[in-house]
Amino acid sequence: MRLFRVVSFALLCLALVLGLPGCAANEKASLVDKTAPSIPTNLTCTSPCNDTTHTFTWNAATDDDSGVDHYLVCLDGGGVGGLWVNVGNLTAYTWGTALCGGSHTIEVKAVDKAGNEGMAASRSFTGDTTSPIISGVTASSITETGCTINWTTNEDAACQVEYGTTIAYGTLQPASVNPLSSYAYSYMTNLAGLAAGTTYHYRVKSVDGCGNEAVSGDQTSTTSPTSAISQLIVHFIDVGQGDAILLDSGDYEVLIDGGKSGSGVVAYLNTYVNGPLEAIVATHMDADHIGGLAAVLDAFQVQQVWHNGATASTQTYTGFMNAVQAEGAEVHAARRGDTITVGSMVFSILNPVNVSGTSNNNSVVLSLSWGQTDFLFEGDAEQEAEASMVTAGLIPDVEILKVGHHGSRTASSAVFLAAAKPEVAIYMAGTGNSYEHPHAETTTACTSSKPRFAHGIPADSTRWRQVGLQNG
Repeated sequence: MRLFRVVSFALLCLALVLGLPGCAANEKASLVDKTAPSIPTNLTCTSPCNDTTHTFTWNAATDDDSGVDHYLVCLDGGGVGGLWVNVGNLTAYTWGTALCGGSHTIEVKAVDKAGNEGMAASRSFTGDTTSPIISGVTASSITETGCTINWTTNEDAACQVEYGTTIAYGTLQPASVNPLSSYAYSYMTNLAGLAAGTTYHYRVKSVDGCGNEAVSGDQTSTTSPTSAISQLIVHFIDVGQGDAILLDSGDYEVLIDGGKSGSGVVAYLNTYVNGPLEAIVATHMDADHIGGLAAVLDAFQVQQVWHNGATASTQTYTGFMNAVQAEGAEVHAARRGDTITVGSMVFSILNPVNVSGTSNNNSVVLSLSWGQTDFLFEGDAEQEAEASMVTAGLIPDVEILKVGHHGSRTASSAVFLAAAKPEVAIYMAGTGNSYEHPHAETTTACTSSKPRFAHGIPADSTRWRQVGLQNG
């Protein structure tokens, strides 16, 4: 009996190992996924299907076994853009290639994690045969010599403006685009070199990626008439051994330097300054240039103060900066490349690049163009600063030059004068000054370059007057 039990137990264990019918082992075998996913539904073209760019969406497919792994997209059976494209588990795809004219078919199918491919959903559509829609054609920023043309289209396209003084147009100008959305594109182009006070015809041409062209209707725009140049009077004020220059253009005035303290410059300005004094330029911190400016700041409402940003330990400097702070004007440290705009006067700052070296060579140097006349105001700039400006190609061909450093031999180099080519050179110095300004070398250099040489000392008993010119 005992032997039978042992044999029975052994047979039972063998049956369990072999998985024979009737054994207690798990009889359920692993299942293999052989079922394809469902067909994606609601395949839709979300952008207008006749546009150059097409975006398609679909509802997710289902798979009861291993689940959907990715989608495959195909256009025209692989004839356009290659074979089936794997788009991952996304349910949208944008076909960026221009699909032009004719009938096209998009197909989408799902693939599950076991690799089973479902049947494809498909949709047919017609390629792009529609011209862009141009709207909102307007002209803006109209000046004497140009304007800006703006418009929008409903699709990205190559655009240009045709323009001319008649409807024959004749000139083409490409445009730049700014996408606003998938269905709105903003364009602009600048027309330049136009004649003042002239009516121009213009229209927009737009061609999309499939060659469909649209042309807007004729538009017109008239450039601004030539503006009359207002009068400018430049006063080279006699302040003795020092500089003070007033530029007066109607209701706008700019003062460059103010001579020494007690120079009487305020009395002179009272005759010519209307309302506020729009700008003061302190070329550098020497007393014979800024000494009189504290009184000017006390007497007038000053809107802007420009200086070279240098500091000094003198009482004159301290008094000037205290007056600037009390005035509450805008304060600017002038640097090469800056501009000062007051009314129609636009000054270009040619010097300094930075504040280093001597006080004179840190002088703020200004140029001004007024109609056909060009001015250059040097402050006390000497040959070092002049060489820097010449090397940088900044010296214009001028009619009026206020020479540097009161006509000292340390300024007005031959190279500088050859670049400026002044017709009139003006120095500002006190009669019988201890520096013997102007030096003979400067007088010779200026007269040999053929400008008329002028002095800010009046020829009569009137202390304040516009400078009179005399031949050198």
